[in-house]
Amino acid sequence: MLNKIHIGHFGLDMSLRRAKEVVYWPGMTSDITNVINNCQICWEHKKSNSREPMMIQDQPQRSWEKLGIDIFKWNNSSFVVVGDYFSKFVDFAKLSDESSETVIREIKMLLSRYGVPKTIMSDQGPQFTSQAFKNFCNAWDIKHNLISPKYPQANGFIERHIQTLKSLLTKCKESKTDVFLALIEWRNTPSPDIPSPAEMMFSKKLRSVIPVRNELLDPKPVNSKNIKYSLEQRQERSKRYYDKNSHPLSDLKEGEMVMVQLEPGSNWIDGEILRKASRPRSYVIETSRGTFERNRRMIKPKSGFKKNNTPLRNLGHSYQGYDTYDLELDNCEEAQNSEETLDFEQNPEDIEEAQNSEETLDIEQNPEDIEEAQNFEETLDFERHPEDTEEAQNSEEAQNCELEETEENNDEAESEESYHSAQESEDNSSE
Repeated sequence: MLNKIHIGHFGLDMSLRRAKEVVYWPGMTSDITNVINNCQICWEHKKSNSREPMMIQDQPQRSWEKLGIDIFKWNNSSFVVVGDYFSKFVDFAKLSDESSETVIREIKMLLSRYGVPKTIMSDQGPQFTSQAFKNFCNAWDIKHNLISPKYPQANGFIERHIQTLKSLLTKCKESKTDVFLALIEWRNTPSPDIPSPAEMMFSKKLRSVIPVRNELLDPKPVNSKNIKYSLEQRQERSKRYYDKNSHPLSDLKEGEMVMVQLEPGSNWIDGEILRKASRPRSYVIETSRGTFERNRRMIKPKSGFKKNNTPLRNLGHSYQGYDTYDLELDNCEEAQNSEETLDFEQNPEDIEEAQNSEETLDIEQNPEDIEEAQNFEETLDFERHPEDTEEAQNSEEAQNCELEETEENNDEAESEESYHSAQESEDNSSE
């Protein structure tokens, strides 16, 4: 019966609602929960974890102090891009190939125009993890921070600017306009709360083909403290908005059995936590395909379940090798709903599912479900014991006969009383 209920590999709420419509046995909720939470197919195809609350990064003190770098492709060509976290100033260079030597040469050319930063951030592409790149950073006295593999959100600043840059290149190509003039205007455009990238980098506007007053081209000192404060306020606003649909994920322990995604959106595979990585929210995991480092969002724990020594009731069904587990109370919600990202703005259909998920489907906790289960059980008893049904019907008929006899006696009593009242009234009139 359990295999039939779980034939479509639906979630816990749907399976329980369907089962309660047609069957009932003591401990049904627990039995269905155990099967669903130990279904290997369901584990492999679970949705990705919901995003965690945003981590606030320290803002640099001045321009060109902290850079993000990356490689992107556009129009069958490769480019290296650098972006300043403070001023939002972006520059890029075309690559003849994607070797470490070529990437290092173009980065050196870009840094020679604006200076050497203190820190650069990049993903773990082969160009940035090579020994040649490590030697370059050491020689230029640059601290190199690597983000978690397969998790570009950790370097979201440069990823957003790559999308803007690709859009600019595409539109300029289609409109046959000069992309470098467009870059100047991009750098001259201020944000609502901070000056333009050019003003923060060079303390002045850049001259372009658009007429401008001469005083705007004169260098003016920029208050870095005020800009840093504005950037921090912007970061706080972004965090409040981002965290509305975010949920913290539990820490994992060494030796814990988990499921992991090697690529974003891929199926989950079994793994074991070896240790916590040096990067925030990242772990080193041993799998059948090798050892990998992944962000916590790409890992689902299996330690939320514990062995149950109580054997399942003999209900005439086979578990086909499923182990029996009980959910720990503190992990119930994560085990059932961690794969759901309740973003109502993006997924309106999740509203109904979220409302349904708030209902506790355990009949031992809902009194109305107890009555429903009892009524259902009584119905099953009648079907299993026809003599009980006949006895109940005879009892009901006897009660109906008694009720009819009582009603007839009441009617006769009322008629007799009315007759006596009429006689007394007639005698009084005669007197």
